[in-house]
Amino acid sequence: MSEFINFLSAISRDTLPAGKIGGILANTPMILKSASEFKKTVELFNKSQAKYTMVDSGGFQLFKIDQDNQKMPDPSLRTQIIMNPDKPIFQKGKFNLVPEHVLTAVQALNPDFVISPDWPVRKPKIPDESRFLFLRSIGYNLYSAWQLSLLLDQSSCKAKLLIPVQAYNLEEVQLYSIHLNKFRFDGLSFPSGIMTPERMAAFFIKAHIAGIRRIHLLGTNKFSSLALAAYFARHFFEFTSLDSSDLAYFSLVNSYLMPYSLKALSLRRNSRDDLSQPITCSCEFCSYEKSFKAIQSRGTDEKRNFVVNHNHLVIQQMMREAYEHASTASELYEFLMEKAPQNEDCGEIFRILSRVEAVRPFLEDPDLVSAFYAKLGF
Repeated sequence: MSEFINFLSAISRDTLPAGKIGGILANTPMILKSASEFKKTVELFNKSQAKYTMVDSGGFQLFKIDQDNQKMPDPSLRTQIIMNPDKPIFQKGKFNLVPEHVLTAVQALNPDFVISPDWPVRKPKIPDESRFLFLRSIGYNLYSAWQLSLLLDQSSCKAKLLIPVQAYNLEEVQLYSIHLNKFRFDGLSFPSGIMTPERMAAFFIKAHIAGIRRIHLLGTNKFSSLALAAYFARHFFEFTSLDSSDLAYFSLVNSYLMPYSLKALSLRRNSRDDLSQPITCSCEFCSYEKSFKAIQSRGTDEKRNFVVNHNHLVIQQMMREAYEHASTASELYEFLMEKAPQNEDCGEIFRILSRVEAVRPFLEDPDLVSAFYAKLGF
């Protein structure tokens, strides 16, 4: 039986849920920022008792710095992005993320998985921009993946290496595959930021045909992403995972995730959401509650404790039950329509997965696979 795991990201002691945790993730820049931050990470990993741990490279920080630099007309105010393994990540006016830093974090924490450094691609402002953004990204990403693979092989670390594939189309995914075949790695990760449901399905099929058996989806707990990933987890991969800072974020702003749809309901004092509706969740935390308004009136710590634990349980519930009902595209669609009928993504998910289901027995036939990609718009 394959595994379908949610990695908690950006979690602190205040937003760590009780109960079983599938996975927990920390990124290299924060791990190595200071001795106190490293100690916090170790304590958090130990306290979580998560089944799996992961070290992320910190590509999101790289992305944010690059974005912020573009907004600054004065070059002297920009953060320089450099690569020097003999210098720390954070320096005055500089950001320095290299594979050697990631290895240091891995050696210190001994995680189950590690993601190699990547320069994320963003949604292009115009279509013609995408090729430049891709080419700028792939050089840094492939070099970092190759270098970290060598460093891990030379060390005693047992962490499984996941390579981020920052791509817009199948041709670009194929270019990654050609180069990645030249060194050792254990799976791929894909960014959620530029993912459409069609792109996710196409990329996952491409990865499966290439022999990939471990997949990680970066930065999402969206309804549609969980549903699609559940189907692929059940039928295509040995290990499927995703990570998101949603649990930490929604818990900090006191937003309650509705069961199955995962839509946020604000419980803040100034909330404009309808808090008169009944609580329909039957989780162990909601079962003792009478109304949303009663929860809203509680103190900060008590409310946060309630929200973080409820939110964690409903995300886990959605993943578990979507996986259980993903034996066919039709069964998953019926489950989604029963649990979240108001979600407009249900029909789109069924449309895509019914095509995946149709082509699944014929993945060795390149003509049929090409026809499948064409139907998805690739």
